[in-house]
Amino acid sequence: MAKTGNKRLKTIYQMLSNDDDTRACLQIPENACRAQPVNYLLFLLAVGCSQISDKLASTKLVLPWLFSTAGIPSFFSGLLVPIRESGSMLPQLYIGAWVRQFPRRKWFLVASTLAQALCLLSIIPVALWMQGSAAGWTVIGIITLFSLARSFSSVASKDVLGKTVDKTKRGQVSGYAATIAGITGIIVGLSLAWGLTMDTVHILWLLVAAAGTFSLSALLYGLINEYKGATDGARSGRYAFKQAIDLMKNDAPFRHFVITRALMLSSALATPYIVMLAEQSHSSWFGLGIFLAISGLASALSSVFWGNQSDHNSRGVMTYTAVITTLICLAAAGVNWLPEASHAYLYGFLFFALSVTHQGVRLARKTYVVDLAEGNQRTTYVTVSNTIMGVLLLVVGVISALLSQLAIPVALLFFAFISLLAAITSRTMKSV
Repeated sequence: MAKTGNKRLKTIYQMLSNDDDTRACLQIPENACRAQPVNYLLFLLAVGCSQISDKLASTKLVLPWLFSTAGIPSFFSGLLVPIRESGSMLPQLYIGAWVRQFPRRKWFLVASTLAQALCLLSIIPVALWMQGSAAGWTVIGIITLFSLARSFSSVASKDVLGKTVDKTKRGQVSGYAATIAGITGIIVGLSLAWGLTMDTVHILWLLVAAAGTFSLSALLYGLINEYKGATDGARSGRYAFKQAIDLMKNDAPFRHFVITRALMLSSALATPYIVMLAEQSHSSWFGLGIFLAISGLASALSSVFWGNQSDHNSRGVMTYTAVITTLICLAAAGVNWLPEASHAYLYGFLFFALSVTHQGVRLARKTYVVDLAEGNQRTTYVTVSNTIMGVLLLVVGVISALLSQLAIPVALLFFAFISLLAAITSRTMKSV
């Protein structure tokens, strides 16, 4: 029975990965190569469950909607995305230095994923029994803890992926996982759009579902067969900070990657501005369900494509997506020049196009940094780049927010400009 089960798993693995020889690996040891079919599927399902949770408890859509229905001031909605994103990146330099002490790192994935589930569940009593600013500050505190747990997950996941899945298949894993999450987003979004009353209780059930899929993800991470890895470089946070400065000075391929990644923040930060413009068009069919469905459709249609393209040429994907982001931001800034009746539909299309493009940005940069590094250097690259991104995310976010006070299209023109710079600087990156 066990042999039959293993045979079926290998068949599924071969179908998904287009790999006719499960024993041939380029960059992982023989023992990890033998376990790769099972690890590939476990990692795919675990990441898929995590991404489903991210959609069901999105800080861009779901939690702001919850704040509105629960009567929490809109000021707190504006804090959600910066804290969620930068809070998960800023501590990584110090967290990575500690994580490197341990030869197996999947248990950080298990613990941090369970912690994220508990954070989402703890929002429920706050929304039910607290009100106003007290509820807002309490949820912001919970999201800060959520981001800290996410930071551990981000550091460990790329390292475990690099140790258990071969170089040519890592983008595939992320692509298939995003497709699973995308299909789920479509189903949930259409359910919400077709008449389900979006009161506080129904949104809290989304958080319960998100916590459940996070818990399932933790279980799947725990089943991964991870061999012991390098522990050299396990130093203090102060040493890690000095190492980060030295890395940016002396490692040109890494420095070029960080500069390009910083300029590509537009694909993430421009999305809320397009949503705001769509809401201002006063179209009755724009709501939480429609945006969830559009976001899910974008993930489902594009993620496998971007994953495969990233395995083939991740640097090229970063260039293409930077150019596309530039064009989308320019188009969104110019919609007001067109007849008003078409605005809502055009913003919906641009939201979809930017969601597709952002999938490419995410998968390409993740695949590139994992492929650029080897061994314990992989964790260093991930933690240093994410810490720098955490700082720059706040800086770029503040600049764009100030520009949007002039007019939202001004902020979009700013995003178009830095995306164009990203397309140029991506050509200086080392081919991996």
